[in-house]
Amino acid sequence: MIILALKIPLPPILEPISWIIGRWETETLAGDRFPISFEHPYKEILDISLTDVPMFDRPPVNVFIRAYTKEGSEYNEVGFMTGKPFRELTGFQEYNKSLNGNDQIAIEMVSNTGIITIEEGMLRNGEILLTLKYKRATPAAIHYLLKNVTILSFFFPFYFDISFPP
Repeated sequence: MIILALKIPLPPILEPISWIIGRWETETLAGDRFPISFEHPYKEILDISLTDVPMFDRPPVNVFIRAYTKEGSEYNEVGFMTGKPFRELTGFQEYNKSLNGNDQIAIEMVSNTGIITIEEGMLRNGEILLTLKYKRATPAAIHYLLKNVTILSFFFPFYFDISFPP
């Protein structure tokens, strides 16, 4: 395991997902991929990095995905991931809220094919469980969209799974 120092300080709100910051690489034996499929096996690189200047009040991490085949097909996505701790002090009084719960996570992405996705989920015991909430394409990209993809899961450490319903 290689531990690298971050170039900028990690905001405390991002500490629960600090383990995912870095570069992740995978190579497949098939062409199945979310949100588009390839005809051949492919290699995928997932880069997650800190944002220099937060765009909103809640600091996100940048997400960049590059998937490509030896035959020349390539797919790129850019976006961001952000989280909301269950026990967050907002300045508002909360009544009847349980004492324990899961942190929330969201990823918003746009691709070079014109596909836009929003996934929301939770962080529980070092595991990120995401459900696809929004998927749209520009008219020219509609043929790229897969049907019935519902869950993307990241498991810490080092397990990546894309689940398709039967």
